[in-house]
Amino acid sequence: MEKLQEQIFSLTEKIVGRFSFVRVVIYTLISAIIILLLLLAFSFPIDLFTVLFAIALSFVYSALRDFFMARYSRKMMYTYYEYLKEKKPGIELYIPLFQKTKQGTLLKKASLYFDKGDLYLEAFNQVKSKRPEESISVKRGRDFSLDHFNLDGNPEIVNYQAKLMDGEINFSLVNITELVNLVENRKEDL
Repeated sequence: MEKLQEQIFSLTEKIVGRFSFVRVVIYTLISAIIILLLLLAFSFPIDLFTVLFAIALSFVYSALRDFFMARYSRKMMYTYYEYLKEKKPGIELYIPLFQKTKQGTLLKKASLYFDKGDLYLEAFNQVKSKRPEESISVKRGRDFSLDHFNLDGNPEIVNYQAKLMDGEINFSLVNITELVNLVENRKEDL
C-alpha cells in the first residue's frame, strides 16, 4: 500500500504542481491587453516601449503567479495528509482530490481516504495557507456516494461526480488502475 501511496503523491504532484508555460503565455497576453486598454482609457500615450513594458510586466506576473500556485498546491497536499494522519493515524490510503479550472488544475480542500476498508471523504476547513484546524469525515454510503466517473481528455486524470448530503460535487484524482479499482470496489483487500 505504501508503494501505491507514493505513486498517488508523485502523479498528483505532477498534475497540480505543474508549471505551465502555455498558461503563462495566455495570461501574459490577456493581462498585457488589459493593461494597454487601461492606459488607453486614461489617455496615456502608447508607443513601442509601453507595449513591451506591459508585456514584460504581464509575463513576470503570470510566471510568478503560476509558479507560486503550483508550489502552494504541492505544499497543501502534504499538509492535508499530515493533518489527517494525526487525526486518524490508522488510515490505509490517502487520495488527494483536485479539479480543473480555467486557472489550471487546483487542489481541492477535500480528499478521499480508506480506513478499515471503508472509503471516506474528508473536507478540510482551512483558511489561506495555514494548516487546517478542523475537518469533517463522511463515510461512503447514505450521505456520500460516487455516482459515476469518466476519463478526462488527459489520460492521467479520472473525473468523478458524487453526491454529498443533498448536493453534487465534482472532483478528479490520478488515473492509476489499482486506485480506481479500490475506489470503485471498496470491498477489495487493502
